[in-house]
Amino acid sequence: MDDARFAISAHYNDFLSPDTTRVDAVITVTAERGPSAPVIPAAQVLLIDRSGSMAGARIEAARQAAAAAVRTMPDGTLFAIVSGGDDARNVYPGKGLAVAERSTREAALKAIRLISADSLTHMSTWLAEARELLRGARATVKHAILLTDGENGEARGVLEKTLRACKGEFVCDARGVGEDWRATELRLISDTLGGSADGLVDPSGLAAEFASITAATVARIAGDVSLRLWTPPDATIVSLREVWPRARDLGEPRRVDRFTRDHPTGAWGAESRDYHLVASLPSGPVGDERLLARVAVVVDGELRAQALITAERTTDVRLAAAIDPKVAHYRDQRVLATAIRAGLAAHRSGDTVTAAAELGRAVRLAASSGNREALTTLAALVEIDDAEQGRVRLSAKARSSDIEVAELRADRAARPLN
Repeated sequence: MDDARFAISAHYNDFLSPDTTRVDAVITVTAERGPSAPVIPAAQVLLIDRSGSMAGARIEAARQAAAAAVRTMPDGTLFAIVSGGDDARNVYPGKGLAVAERSTREAALKAIRLISADSLTHMSTWLAEARELLRGARATVKHAILLTDGENGEARGVLEKTLRACKGEFVCDARGVGEDWRATELRLISDTLGGSADGLVDPSGLAAEFASITAATVARIAGDVSLRLWTPPDATIVSLREVWPRARDLGEPRRVDRFTRDHPTGAWGAESRDYHLVASLPSGPVGDERLLARVAVVVDGELRAQALITAERTTDVRLAAAIDPKVAHYRDQRVLATAIRAGLAAHRSGDTVTAAAELGRAVRLAASSGNREALTTLAALVEIDDAEQGRVRLSAKARSSDIEVAELRADRAARPLN
């Protein structure tokens, strides 16, 4: 048994009015490394775009990023470097996966320096190669980083078909660099494969980004982790989403029995995550006290921690109308994301009045909720005159890539302070 230690807590309103049928709860799960926690075996494939548009500063930055990832991998990590064009070339080790140690790192760094920009952008071939490399790897954590600077050049449906084949085989973090990639494609990859997506207009930040992603990948302390959710027969789960540090759906749950299902959350490091649970249930009589849900952390099929969600029906309006601060915070973050996306859609269509109004509303919501990252992202699109009031002007300096970056980061919530 690994020595990862988990704790779980539920945040919600303890009281419901007789006619309330919706229940919101924020579930906080924290993992800590125990004194004898083993190293979780990891395998990682770097998918580096070598299309012609990468020539110059971008391909050099990509080489530096791949090198940074290789240097970050501890001994024993399985890895491969793949350059992607209209095909996928195993740059190192040439076939299969290498085992990280001094000699293989040095050989990989030499091979990375030879990657040149000379092809097209067919992402499905890159991902299919990662799948073949990782599917037989003796590793608990299987991971890829995909880097591109452009739009996928394949026929419609090809990438989607490959992603369906890759789903569940490995996790992929997708990154765009420069100004010509598409947020919709990176989100499709990350959402399907359970990773993250982001864009860096300035390629100088790639090395630090790859090192950070790799460090998190190889620092996992538990592999097969799920949230096990039990609900009574008359309750229905509307949604269960991770809301911090990433905003993502957890995909299809695994049925344990008629009333219980496991929601896979992926591998964990020493970290904390928040999940937003929404459930529906029938109205009930005053004084009815009920167990609404039981949420547990399950690691490799073993229950590690659990929290109960209970509520009492009351006619006390003050008690029933109260909203847990964490629930209220994440509701506001969803409204913020909606405002950002509405503003971006208007911006793309040339409706400057609506764009300014929605992005101004987003600035106000970001400021009031303490979402500094959202404010920084929005500052590339608007000139902020008064953040608290949401008074903004569209920036004449905004680039199309700034819109794509904002699209990817729209769902990123700030965590409540308390």
